[in-house]
Amino acid sequence: MVQQMLTLSSLIIAVTIFSLMFVRQTVISVFVAIELNLLSVALGLTSTSFYLDYIEPQINSINVICFAAAESALGLALLVQFYRAKGRVDYYFSNILKR
Repeated sequence: MVQQMLTLSSLIIAVTIFSLMFVRQTVISVFVAIELNLLSVALGLTSTSFYLDYIEPQINSINVICFAAAESALGLALLVQFYRAKGRVDYYFSNILKR
């Protein structure tokens, strides 16, 4: 059971890294890929703690989930503000924000 959970976590990490490297179509897909990557790390921590019968990795996985939620909320708030200012959201909007 634990081996299957760790395999699933590794597979999700591989898919998100592939998506970040090659697919990058929209900003939302990048945020979703980063969110999936953080959640798969939390899954790995939780399954390892279940196997080793420790509680500390489960607490750390809750911290990772809270960090991922805060990161997505902040990123989406920035996208909404940028959309209101410019009327569109491109992947390369960071060059405009630097000016």
